[in-house]
Amino acid sequence: MGGMYAMAMKDPPFWAQALKARREALGLSKGEKVTQEDIAARTGDLISQRTVSHLENGSVDLQGLAFGRVVALAKALNWTLPEFQRATGLPVEEEEVEPPESSAAEEPFQLPAGLQEAIEIYGQQHKNLRDPVWQRYLAGIRWRSGQPTEPDRWFDAYRDLVRNGIVPGED
Repeated sequence: MGGMYAMAMKDPPFWAQALKARREALGLSKGEKVTQEDIAARTGDLISQRTVSHLENGSVDLQGLAFGRVVALAKALNWTLPEFQRATGLPVEEEEVEPPESSAAEEPFQLPAGLQEAIEIYGQQHKNLRDPVWQRYLAGIRWRSGQPTEPDRWFDAYRDLVRNGIVPGED
């Protein structure tokens, strides 16, 4: 098997153990059991029960998940993206995008070209794309494979965040 599948390990990696521990802990306070099926349902079925199982045993690499699926998984586990990153070590947290104080007055914030294009294309129908808070949030996301250059990929990332209830500045 290739791609995001890895060989099953005797001891799952720490991030796999963190995912399982979090799922199990979610129901403890209420005396309930939160199943892998429950987590899959909470992701809006962006992630199947089988994938949740593979993630928890480490046979699917967490870093192989698309950004939208990572966002959905974090939300399903009642974690913010920064909490998810701290628990799993996966770099999904937004970066601080403020320029250094010395150059703040000299250089205005520059949006990546693809994001600017996405704002021009989709901004009329999706007003949040024209909001500077959203723009900085999107521009500050760390991408495993490098920032997108295509406006459609930026728009897909924005929609994934909105669909999963992410609001910039609410951690």
